[in-house]
Amino acid sequence: ELYGLSDIEDVSTDEASYNLTSFSSILSNESASNIDSHDTSILSPVWSYFKTNNDIPHCLTCNEKFTKKFSTSTLRRHLECKHGIKVRKLYQLKLQFEQPYPHSQSDQKERDFCLLAWV
Repeated sequence: ELYGLSDIEDVSTDEASYNLTSFSSILSNESASNIDSHDTSILSPVWSYFKTNNDIPHCLTCNEKFTKKFSTSTLRRHLECKHGIKVRKLYQLKLQFEQPYPHSQSDQKERDFCLLAWV
């Protein structure tokens, strides 16, 4: 399949379906004003267990505070170790596209050689 999803790496079909559903529900629950365009970590499902006050995340279960620098991996580890909560990771889908080769291999070698000679 040329442009299909059959070559998705690292994710089963069930996980991909869960991830897309999860992702869209997270987006629909967040207002656009609360999402920083450069901070995609807020889209992780782990954030449903944390609340931020003045950009400082704190656990909704035990109220432990974390510095702004902590990644979602740290927050996920906290949930798993302290509360026994395992949060699924979202995976980025990789689509395999056919690579276009407009020139034959010998023609491309000649073009590469000419380009290097020119440089």
